[in-house]
Amino acid sequence: MQIHNRRQDDIAIEQFSTPAIPISIVTPSAALSAYAGPAEEAEKALVAIFEWANKGLAHLTAGILSDDYMDQHLDIACRGIPVLLHNHLYAKLGKDIPKPPRWVGSQGRLHDR
Repeated sequence: MQIHNRRQDDIAIEQFSTPAIPISIVTPSAALSAYAGPAEEAEKALVAIFEWANKGLAHLTAGILSDDYMDQHLDIACRGIPVLLHNHLYAKLGKDIPKPPRWVGSQGRLHDR
């Protein structure tokens, strides 16, 4: 799989590759196979998180998010993306995945994400 339209400031997983540690783009089938449930559910989860990130975070839009996806799909994606990062990047580099940052809640207490 070759991506031809990357922006100059994009960081791609294959840019971490070295002669000793080949790292390549994660194929859709590899991403879907990491999920223990039905592949269709995994695919909907990944599409839902991409749509949510694009339409809900990356820019303002007058459109609404698709009704094809439920909170369950976003939950699956949010749990699965760290697994994909670990399996296809950090483990290959022999590193632990970083812990999420801590944040201060409305009551002034530190919380882990």
